[in-house]
Amino acid sequence: MILPMAIQLMAANILLMAGPLIAQVVTPQTDRVTWYLQTEQIALAKSVMLKSLENKTISADQAFNLGKIYLDIQKNDSALLAFNAIPTMNEEQRLLQLAGQLLVELAHGKSTDISMKIARETKAINSSKSAKVKLQMALVLAQMNETATAWELIEQACALKTSDASTFTEAGDIYARLSFVLKQPELYGKACGRYEQAIYRNKNYLPARSSLAEAYFKSRNYFEAKTILNETMAIDSSWIPAIRLLGEVHYALGNYKQASHYYTRYVNLVKPSVDQLQKYTYILYFNQEYQKAKEILGTLLSSDPLNAVLLRLYAYTSAETKASGEGLRAIEQFMKIRQAEDTLRLIPTDYEYYGRLLSMESYDSLAVIQFEKAIQLDTTKISLFEYTAKSFEKLKNYEKSVSFYTRAVNANPQSPSTLWFSRGRNCLLFAETPEVAADSVRKTKYLNLAVESFSKVAELSPVSHLGFLWKGRALAALDPETSQGLAEECYRQSILLLEAKNATEKYKTELLEAYRYMGYLNYLRYDQSVKDKKTEASGFKDKSIEYWNKILTFDPSNQVALQALKALK
Repeated sequence: MILPMAIQLMAANILLMAGPLIAQVVTPQTDRVTWYLQTEQIALAKSVMLKSLENKTISADQAFNLGKIYLDIQKNDSALLAFNAIPTMNEEQRLLQLAGQLLVELAHGKSTDISMKIARETKAINSSKSAKVKLQMALVLAQMNETATAWELIEQACALKTSDASTFTEAGDIYARLSFVLKQPELYGKACGRYEQAIYRNKNYLPARSSLAEAYFKSRNYFEAKTILNETMAIDSSWIPAIRLLGEVHYALGNYKQASHYYTRYVNLVKPSVDQLQKYTYILYFNQEYQKAKEILGTLLSSDPLNAVLLRLYAYTSAETKASGEGLRAIEQFMKIRQAEDTLRLIPTDYEYYGRLLSMESYDSLAVIQFEKAIQLDTTKISLFEYTAKSFEKLKNYEKSVSFYTRAVNANPQSPSTLWFSRGRNCLLFAETPEVAADSVRKTKYLNLAVESFSKVAELSPVSHLGFLWKGRALAALDPETSQGLAEECYRQSILLLEAKNATEKYKTELLEAYRYMGYLNYLRYDQSVKDKKTEASGFKDKSIEYWNKILTFDPSNQVALQALKALK
């Protein structure tokens, strides 16, 4: 959520009071703009500079910085207007304006005459006493592949102000920018060297410290970046660039809680760009702050409804927040865009979330297609087997459901009891279908798989009655005449666990089932003992009566129990 401007200004005022280490007093207009730029408050800086431009009081540095802001957002015509607004009352201002104009020409891809223009100004550039002119001309030359001359100009700029930390920091910024533009990561090393020289000259110069950390970060040296940022925060815990970078570093390191902490602070202190808000939503997503991420994504999509990256994450967060209708529309639009561009850019989680959203909307026959596509791309993600199994279960395709639950438990030796339970339950359901029930071999196979599954549930959750009760059901199905008493121990253990809960009304159905089995089993044993004239007959009779009486305490009119007791008299 973007905070109201009043809160942003209040935050800025607090930071102004807390920022004495930036090596300048923030009172004049120019210094205020510099401070806004240094602390990444681009919108505020731009607002001040545009007002100065409108009033025709804009300074050369302000106009140049405004032009660079427009170049960064690819508004080249606005950038040229800003550069042309640079007053040219002296040679340094004229050369600064020329540097800006040349940067616009480069942005337009018009590099034909640039070398000639610079050649005509070589003497003036070399003799210039402005470090900014030399640095910006170096930026132009490097993009023209005249790197030797560019590096020489950077050396000249630093030699002009050997004790000025800001000049060395700006020189580092040029190297860092060129590293990105020229796709030469090694230039970050040169940038780091300049930032370190700046810090050597002023150990508390925060822009150099945060820029050094950013260079390390972009070089993927995350731990070094983190160390520098922690040192920076020890100097000034309100330094905005360090707060942002700590969020990004922690995100890169997988510390999502810390990443969210710092990046939330950052977006509440500045007006973040669209790219920064997008990055923030990823941090929120990985920190499982799905609703917050979804709200920001919704705002971003309102102005860019066909942005595939935003649509993807909006679908993901919608699935996590159970907003399946919205999510399904988003993922379908995303898939349409990706399939028109390049299906190779689709990743397993795209198919996974598409399947999840379809399943949430009860389109399970379509969901399993997406899950199976995801599995083709990633056979290691166990949750995909579970999602697929659940969709087949909803479709009453128990055979395939069992197959995918089996793949899930086989893939993970530490599978939870819930997964084993689902496998067992689907085995029982499949064994009860007419086609399997009529096939004794297949029925026995799936009942044994059910027994195996529920045995695992009982092993993993020994204080729960579920594993024992359902294993008892599976064993009872294997012994339909109860002649072998296969389920006896399971039902006995179920009764012990259920009665210990002291919630007989809640578990009435389960208890009645267990009592009925035990009553009937002991009735059969009594009957057989009487026929065999065995002495233990009275013991079986007493046990049977005990269980039938327990049934009557729940259901005094239970005819099965009443008939059994009558027969036992």
